[in-house]
Amino acid sequence: MTLPDASSGELWPTNEFVSVDEVVDTEATCSVPGLDIDDPETAPGQSLDELVDTAADLLARVRDH
Repeated sequence: MTLPDASSGELWPTNEFVSVDEVVDTEATCSVPGLDIDDPETAPGQSLDELVDTAADLLARVRDH
C-alpha cells in the first residue's frame, strides 16, 4: 500500500481546554483525573490562572506535514 504525497496546508491543534476566543478553562484543566496541578504551580510559584495569563501564545503553528 502506498500513501499519497502530502500537500501543503494549515494545521492547527485542537485544545479542549481553550475556547475559540482563546479563553483557557482552568477549572476544567484542574479537574482532569490523575493530573496533579500542584506541581506545575509550585515550580514557578504561580497559580494556573497566573501561568495562563503570562503565556506568550496559546496557539502553536504546525510548520510541517
